[in-house]
Amino acid sequence: MNKKKFAIVGAVCLMVGCSSDTDTLTEFSTTMQSFATFAQQNNLDHIIDLPTIIFEANEIIDTKDTDKVERFLWEIEKIEEECNELIATQNEYKFLAQHYNEKWNNLDAYDFTFDSLMQEVTTSIDYYEFAGVEMQLAQLETIYQQYYLGVEDRAVEVSAVLDVQQGVATYILPHSNTQYLTIADISHLSSTQLRIARNEIYARHGRMFNSSDLQTYFNSQSWYSGTISAESFSDSTLSDIEKTNVELISNYESSLSGGSSSSSTSTSSSTSSSTTAYRNTYILSNSNTKYLSNSDISHLSDANLRIARNEIYARHGRMFDSSDLQTYFDSQIWYNGTVSASKFSDSVLSNIEKANVELISAYETARANGTASTSTTTYSSSSSSYMLSNSNTKYLAYSDISHLTSAQLRIARNEIYARHGRMFASSDLQEYFNSKSWYRGTISAENFSESVLSDIEKANIAFISQYE
Repeated sequence: MNKKKFAIVGAVCLMVGCSSDTDTLTEFSTTMQSFATFAQQNNLDHIIDLPTIIFEANEIIDTKDTDKVERFLWEIEKIEEECNELIATQNEYKFLAQHYNEKWNNLDAYDFTFDSLMQEVTTSIDYYEFAGVEMQLAQLETIYQQYYLGVEDRAVEVSAVLDVQQGVATYILPHSNTQYLTIADISHLSSTQLRIARNEIYARHGRMFNSSDLQTYFNSQSWYSGTISAESFSDSTLSDIEKTNVELISNYESSLSGGSSSSSTSTSSSTSSSTTAYRNTYILSNSNTKYLSNSDISHLSDANLRIARNEIYARHGRMFDSSDLQTYFDSQIWYNGTVSASKFSDSVLSNIEKANVELISAYETARANGTASTSTTTYSSSSSSYMLSNSNTKYLAYSDISHLTSAQLRIARNEIYARHGRMFASSDLQEYFNSKSWYRGTISAENFSESVLSDIEKANIAFISQYE
């Protein structure tokens, strides 16, 4: 859509607003005109579907429905905040792209430029059609997040290559010889960096490499002193920490490639299959004791998300029909599979575990649909917490609830009633609210009257229910 069409729609909004007899509608019209101008000037009109927003604003003005003004302006304020964040993020990424592109183009070994990456981002943005304001913004944020990771990943590689050329002493993973690594420590690395990081552990002990590119790389490092041929090198020189880290990196490489990783070594610790992992560890060690958030799982690969979800069942001895999952868990020291999949009952799972299974499953679906969020909102286990702490004091917006799972939406809706002491016929809801220090259940569901709810609370119940 062109700018002229948007300008005409915006002008109509202003014109109708100015003819209103009320100061409220006049002020509303002026605010909407300013918002339309803001969106156009920053090329956001195609992202937020400005014509629809202006159409809805004009409806409010035409019908003189001042009751909707406050909520509508709240929505607009939220959208404008998100737009400003996107603008700032976009400018940051463009700066990074320009900065690292200069370095990248100076390296003859690579023909990739950030211009091509930016073109991919632009193409992706143009591909998306309007799917609701919040959804569209989430899609754009996802695209830019991918771009950001691409920039950061390329930046690290550029720096590594430049350091090699300049003889700077650097490690991909400086602490891989002194502390146990986790997936979070390596998930940001490219496949090239993972390979170097794995062999870096051997290189610290003076091992030489048959692979010419690895040997050239380590020869450029001031800390490296290659004195032991690959054939003469013994893994016995590695500490338990180093052996475990080699295995972790190797298996993470395998999970990314879908097969066994390419290794310069022939030792048992680096030739594990893709289903053999860092034994006696968990993808999510606390998934049985705390309510997870998207930020706890957003760094995981698709394969690791699947394992993390089934890990919750595996803790209770469930066996798996999927051979790769069964092989994986059989390799874990903590696992003791005793219950077949057909006989396993979810009733053995705690409320925390059930919520986490649902959260991970929902995140897998959202990632597949390109709408995954890294929101830190959790299905909180804190006894004093609320799912939506301000659902009794402000009108909610889509951005307040769009990240919640169906189970969380149900709790958030009933939380409004629970604040007023309502009790629940559903045992799981009653158990949940009984665990909250703020809850005082004194009124049976049959005797509860919605007349005690404020207009804000009634509107939010209807809003959440409609979203469900």
